[in-house]
Amino acid sequence: AVVHTTHPGHGTREWFVNPATLEIQKVRNAQGHLMAWVYRFHRIWLMEEVGPYLSGVTGIGAFILAVSGMMTWSKATQLRLRLRFIHPVSFLRWYDVHRLLGITIAGFFICCTITGFLLVLKPWLNQVLMSEKHVTAVMAKASKQTLHPEAAINASSHIFPDAVFSHLKFPTKDGDPYETYWLRAKDVRKSKGMNTVFVDASSGVVLDVYDANKLPAAKAALAWMFPLHNGEYFGLAGRVIVLMTGLTIPIMAYTGIRMWLRRRKNYK
Repeated sequence: AVVHTTHPGHGTREWFVNPATLEIQKVRNAQGHLMAWVYRFHRIWLMEEVGPYLSGVTGIGAFILAVSGMMTWSKATQLRLRLRFIHPVSFLRWYDVHRLLGITIAGFFICCTITGFLLVLKPWLNQVLMSEKHVTAVMAKASKQTLHPEAAINASSHIFPDAVFSHLKFPTKDGDPYETYWLRAKDVRKSKGMNTVFVDASSGVVLDVYDANKLPAAKAALAWMFPLHNGEYFGLAGRVIVLMTGLTIPIMAYTGIRMWLRRRKNYK
């Protein structure tokens, strides 16, 4: 089993634990390996301040390209695949490859761009959907950290008896609570779970509970964005589809640029 902890000054750590003996087998910095770097590049372009905005703008541009590409298939005659992979004219071969791959991944790609854009807006949407008065009330109850992390986990374990502990977030400053994350069997986000308990960092009192099964419709929809974005919602098949969609995008870019250069040359 892998347990994640987030601590100010140390970032997120991954603890590899033997589920039978609870022996810690390995500890590593979650940000110190290749996939963590790739994820940060994908999410914020390695730029903390402007990176999320660049990702959002890129997502909007990709969405427009996908929709405009689908519009070229709007005529009934264009829906019939007339593949010319062995055609002597290379331009027509690349055109067919581009069209076939585009219409195959269009639906999945549009889903990824929309959910990705909403994930960029998630911090602001959360503020709208959860009243500032409620957030302030929760934080006002929290106090300076003196509670041991294990005690924070134990204090919140009874909230979700049908779940297993998956992640602990330490207070980032005085006044912030512990956040313990719990994974239910039916949660679609298997990596972290979708349920959170906020525990006072001094007294161990439960300040608030984020129960994925009791969310209002708008917040529930927002909680599903990440599992939809990475395909986790559909299990292994969904992850494979998202992976294949991502691998197809460079081919689409190459064939698209090649066709654009060919037509630009012909117009001169």
